[in-house]
Amino acid sequence: MFFFRLNTAFSRKVEFCLISRASLRNTRRNIDKASNILDQGTSLSCRTNLIPQFNISTTFSYDYTKSYATGRENGRPDLKMEIGRQLGRFALLKLEGINLLNRQTGVGFQKTAMYTSRTESARTGRYLMLTFSQKLK
Repeated sequence: MFFFRLNTAFSRKVEFCLISRASLRNTRRNIDKASNILDQGTSLSCRTNLIPQFNISTTFSYDYTKSYATGRENGRPDLKMEIGRQLGRFALLKLEGINLLNRQTGVGFQKTAMYTSRTESARTGRYLMLTFSQKLK
């Protein structure tokens, strides 16, 4: 697998990240056929930290993947927003919105099995999460 990452910060509040990856894997469907699959993907993300007192941040990323074996191309935008507030020295309260551009909601898990293969997949849809964390010294 080949992986390339470039981070650049124009100021303390804005950061851009470009990620490129490529992987080559060998699959064997039955005794007679074997094939090499090349997957290529690119991800561009922008992270901004707007108001430091409240830890408000937004992350937008666009992920592009192409499989040369099947000829399929897939582009997926993603938007994540969070607002947090430090409560004293050891406590943090945070509200996160994850996958805000996704139409599906909630978290799901799917498992299928056949005589020759087994597939497991998990998906994360659009949801909000409220977290409270506390450090003990």
